[in-house]
Amino acid sequence: MWTKTSPITELDIPKTPSVLAIGNKIAWKGIKHRVPTYAIGIEYDGTDFHGWQRQTNQNTVQGELEKALSQVADSEVLLFAAGRTDAGVHSMGQVASFYSESNRDLGQWLRGSNSLTPQSINLTWIVEVEDTF
Repeated sequence: MWTKTSPITELDIPKTPSVLAIGNKIAWKGIKHRVPTYAIGIEYDGTDFHGWQRQTNQNTVQGELEKALSQVADSEVLLFAAGRTDAGVHSMGQVASFYSESNRDLGQWLRGSNSLTPQSINLTWIVEVEDTF
């Protein structure tokens, strides 16, 4: 039985046709599958945003990027950031990461996302990283 203090191991993965997400690994029918992890570099002019962090009914940098990345992926993408900014604050080196099973090359992620975000948000780079990033 799993508890909060015990690590999840492969033996804990159900052997049924269910899906279980463990970090960036997906267990399906008892088989572990690695979902690629991507790191992105972001710069933005925060003048028109209510900060970095996603908020209900507020225009945020994270919200705009997740919307664009999700459209490129054709599935929901959630960002995990190394920090955040307040309303009206700009950034030249924000780093975030996300998981996605979508089959896109790095150029498609970069160009597609930049074409779907406001001009004040720019993805400057994207790389696939290790699971431990």
